Amino acid sequence: MRSHHLLPLLLLCILFLAQCTKEEDTSPAENLMQEASKISYTYPALSTEPMQKASTLTAAEWNDLANWQLWTPQLKLGAGRLVQEKWHFALQHRYTVVLTDSLHKRITDARITLETSQGTLLDESRTDNNGVSYLFLTAPTKPEDLRLKIVYADQVFYIGDLNPQNGRIEKQLNIQRNVSPVMDILFVANTSLATADKLVYLQKELKEIINKTKSQSDSTLHIRLGSIFYGLHAGNSVIRTHPFILQPEPTLLTFTKPYTTVTHSPETIDLALEEAIYRQAWAKNASSRLLFLLLDTPFLQDPGTITRLSSLSREAARQGIRIIPVSMGSMNLSGELLLRSLAIRTNGTYIFVTHPEEGLSNPLSTISTYTDEPLNNLMLRLLVKYSKLN
Repeated sequence: MRSHHLLPLLLLCILFLAQCTKEEDTSPAENLMQEASKISYTYPALSTEPMQKASTLTAAEWNDLANWQLWTPQLKLGAGRLVQEKWHFALQHRYTVVLTDSLHKRITDARITLETSQGTLLDESRTDNNGVSYLFLTAPTKPEDLRLKIVYADQVFYIGDLNPQNGRIEKQLNIQRNVSPVMDILFVANTSLATADKLVYLQKELKEIINKTKSQSDSTLHIRLGSIFYGLHAGNSVIRTHPFILQPEPTLLTFTKPYTTVTHSPETIDLALEEAIYRQAWAKNASSRLLFLLLDTPFLQDPGTITRLSSLSREAARQGIRIIPVSMGSMNLSGELLLRSLAIRTNGTYIFVTHPEEGLSNPLSTISTYTDEPLNNLMLRLLVKYSKLN
């Protein structure tokens, strides 16, 4: 495992160019580089024994929800303004809700609605396996004008006059939790030639990852797996779906050979996410619902696609589906910010491949310090983290 920093030479060059400009409003690149120089968060190594062939593909994780003080300034600077002004992701005004039951245990998979005091819907989400939910406002609102509607175990609770401490609301409900043992995992993968070797790698490691997740989690855990492959063939979008299966045979979820006939294909991902979020049989009750979005290249960012992505992320949050983008190629700055926005909106996290010579190759990325680890170990760490209950 290695800790990485952006090349000092690149920083010096960009800072020199920034000093040469005479524009009053600095460019997106300059502003984002200033923020990048302040980031110094790294993720811990996996404590378990490394898996076989782990050195063949490495990756790193960045979680903006855990580094909120670094994310919010970006929304006011340069390209960060696109997140709110053009991409319609309202990700600045965040409420963190933590629910516990009468025994002080975290309540999982409770439906939470943020409303005005008159009942107007503002946002929806579900608590995760740690009893945490994130809700977002399009504009700041007085706490006395807001309330939470919580639905759990066929009971409805209303909490009004919200006064969060540092944006965090902790509530104990007079109820005992009833935890579902189901974890749904769906892989949505771009199958261009550039991702072929990485998908083959995951195919070989997936069985061991799942087995180790079960052994390190609660003995009652039931994992359901599914996959959606999307790409271009003869100029047309193609989507292939493998529905959720409990304890599937290895061959049922094999990553298929790439059917995109070009190395990089910036096709839209909205059709694949629509198939994943609306048309798959996600468990009605689950401890976790995870959607790994694997892609290798920046995607089409026309206004229609971005609007649909914003809407799809809102629906995923409503259903309690965490979107975890996995960048398997050289992602540009706007593509990275879009993927991180999807993760933030759905209580997910962002993963990028770092070897061989992939991942964070864009010097304008705002992730300046990170720790890489074997991709299979990283995925195992996340699955165990998202399966355990407090």
